[in-house]
Amino acid sequence: MGITSRDLVADKAFKFRNLIEELRSRDYYSDDPKELVDLFDKVATQISEKIKAIREDDDIGIKRINLLLSYYHLALDEIEHIELDNVPVEMLPLFTRILGKLKLTTILVFRPNPMYNYSYFPITRFINGVNKSQGYPEVKDKCDIAVISFPSSEKNSTLLHCSFAHEIGHHLNECFSVAKDIEPKVLELIDKDLLKKYVGKFLESLSKTKRVVGETEVTLDKFILREQMESFEMEQFAIIIRKWLDEIISDTIAIYLFGPAFVFAITEFLLSSQNAEKYSETHPPIFIRLKNLMPLFDELGFSKDLEKYEGIIKRIDYYRTISKKTFDTKDESISSIKNMILERGIVGLFEPARSLVKARIDFPKGICNFEDSRHAVSAFRNLVTGNEILNKNCTSRPIDAVTILNSAWIVRINFIDELYRLLPNIEKSEVRNILDRLALKSLELQEFHSKMVPAQ
Repeated sequence: MGITSRDLVADKAFKFRNLIEELRSRDYYSDDPKELVDLFDKVATQISEKIKAIREDDDIGIKRINLLLSYYHLALDEIEHIELDNVPVEMLPLFTRILGKLKLTTILVFRPNPMYNYSYFPITRFINGVNKSQGYPEVKDKCDIAVISFPSSEKNSTLLHCSFAHEIGHHLNECFSVAKDIEPKVLELIDKDLLKKYVGKFLESLSKTKRVVGETEVTLDKFILREQMESFEMEQFAIIIRKWLDEIISDTIAIYLFGPAFVFAITEFLLSSQNAEKYSETHPPIFIRLKNLMPLFDELGFSKDLEKYEGIIKRIDYYRTISKKTFDTKDESISSIKNMILERGIVGLFEPARSLVKARIDFPKGICNFEDSRHAVSAFRNLVTGNEILNKNCTSRPIDAVTILNSAWIVRINFIDELYRLLPNIEKSEVRNILDRLALKSLELQEFHSKMVPAQ
């Protein structure tokens, strides 16, 4: 009989299952990554059963299964990089509590990312989406699994990891259907006059390209119907604005979860790698994100809470300056018109997004306790863990995790020069790493204290 395509695909599935068994035998930071391995095992079992049932002459069916295995092989990368000691486990109880308070049973798997970025991947939904497209039944699991990735070299970068709040925001956005219910407004908010100008400029550029058809000279714009072009371009702008809306909503959720610490983390992370006006089809520029975040910053009272820290206020004022940037201009180049359409479209969605986030998600009443933060800030300035407050009766109570993170950021921005002077013989990068490690240790001790000592 010799070798067949079906045999090669069956072998591919066999090796896929062997790799899953190898991944199952590894040590992980908790049982959560093993839940992801079990999910892949269910997928592999399902595919193996499909291969057994397929005929050897069903070329299309064999190719479909082969493609499916290739997708899942790529998805295995979400578990292969996780090891026992390369995840900031001290931060994980905080996210467990956030999901618990919102009555969500999602398993979040944290993994180092070879790309220098943070990301969110709803892997159970991805797998079920692929299965649905191929006509296979969904994988039934006891709960949803999502992967949160972070730069692999930043395992101990506690302050930078406040960006995790944005990735959790993506998950809550999906769970509570925030963006989905706002998306119908997108087409309404696209500036129709600017759209006409944009299409006009595009057709004008085509009019400069001439061709000879028979004995007649024609320009390319004659082959395009303006109304169809406007309809097409409107949808293209809407696609980008919908993706930007997801980011704006995730930012909005994140500031409710982590307070100023999130704003500091995401802004500094982005400003270190790109200009304030740079954007992609999936992510708006930082000035637009800050245009949404800074009014919320004030509305939640953070500016008043932080007013005694001169360095913090100076940095916040810098963020405000960035947030006042705009693409609006009298320049009517095609790129400028495109930028203005996108900016006006997304800015028009700020208020509906904020309102629906507040209506749909039951956030904790106090995001950060700035009274307790004074004690944590003082501890960090003295290179002591800032995880508890000593009472007058010689007992102590823990400082909550979000307050610890915000306190570490206050020290990082407002008192870092003081730490440099305190540790003059240590490289400045190492001083900053010491603060990160102190914050991590504080989170670990806070969690231990909360479990061991009854609430006062």
